[in-house]
Amino acid sequence: MRLYGNLGIMAGAMLALAAPSSALEYPTKPVRLVVPFPPGAANDTLARIVATELGPRLGKQIIVDNRPGAGGMIGTEHVATSAPDGYTLLITSTALTTSRYVYKLKFDPEKSFAPVSMLAIADPAFIAINPALPAKNIQEFIALAKAKPGQLYMAHSGIGTFLHTSGLLFAKSAGINVVDVPFKGAGPAIQNILGGDSHFIVVGYSSLGPFLSSGRLRALGVASDKRSRYMPDVPTLAEQGLQGVKAANWFGIIAPAGTPQAIVQRLHKELAAVQDLPSFKTGVDKLGSEPWKLNPEEFREMIASEIRKWEPILAGIKPR
Repeated sequence: MRLYGNLGIMAGAMLALAAPSSALEYPTKPVRLVVPFPPGAANDTLARIVATELGPRLGKQIIVDNRPGAGGMIGTEHVATSAPDGYTLLITSTALTTSRYVYKLKFDPEKSFAPVSMLAIADPAFIAINPALPAKNIQEFIALAKAKPGQLYMAHSGIGTFLHTSGLLFAKSAGINVVDVPFKGAGPAIQNILGGDSHFIVVGYSSLGPFLSSGRLRALGVASDKRSRYMPDVPTLAEQGLQGVKAANWFGIIAPAGTPQAIVQRLHKELAAVQDLPSFKTGVDKLGSEPWKLNPEEFREMIASEIRKWEPILAGIKPR
């Protein structure tokens, strides 16, 4: 037994010697956390919570760097092409796994990054309609859409965004022909439905809550295998006969491919500790989300799985 113990100690020492000195000393300067969306977006709010708590744990400032544009791809490309030294990170979301079907990319969503940590998953999306429509449940809405092919409008926050891809997932699974209408954000899309110009939207509770509780919008179903903790009276799509439609935005931290494993593991360890903090849980809850822990390899596998999931749903979109 002593022999194996000594061998383990020797192996650990060799790994430490093999790690670049920069990785062992990390971090020696501030770390930039790139947000590929504008200030105020869920990614941005979560990034600032992380920056506040992670900085003291690393002993260096975490600078939130907003680089919006092209559905999050401008900031994502910036990180993909940054030095793999742990000083430029990205807070990413579902948009990463749909990007290759929507945009002409200069990076590979799988190969260009080193996953670090999953942070949180949002409450599942609701299918909500303008209450003027004569539909009280999903089956009635599907029947209405099939009776009026190409006449119902689906509002969303832009081509390739979570609202858009989730809406397409629902429409294709239901076998209905609807017109998707893009807006610059969830807010304008919801306002359009409130005004009666568009008919339905697929988005999380954090965006819809006040309108659902006031009756200005009607929730028909939840895109998950379990009911929402915020509106447990609203049945899932599966309960209403529509299986396999699951849509929930998620958020995680990734680094450029080639970032030393010692740095990735250090970041993952500290982020896991941040996720256990009451302040993190409270902040995430306000976003309609909850902490979700995955280690780097589990996160990598999840990203690959999500990319495969979206391929048949987004196959008809011409990359821009």
